[in-house]
Amino acid sequence: EEGRAQVMHRSLGRCEVRAVPDCRSSEPELHHRQSRRTGWHGPENGLAACRPCHGHIHAHPEQAQRHGW
Repeated sequence: EEGRAQVMHRSLGRCEVRAVPDCRSSEPELHHRQSRRTGWHGPENGLAACRPCHGHIHAHPEQAQRHGW
């Protein structure tokens, strides 16, 4: 997917969240800032997040919203 590639290029393959002490910065996956159901799949909606930070985002939606995650 082109959007995913653009996000990973922008992030230089690093986690853009860095929210938790056990952040695995060099192992990011794609997180959608807004639900994928909205149909908006552009790189502006994507964020590179390692698994621990990605889990943190979903576990703490209010904090994620404040930070733009």
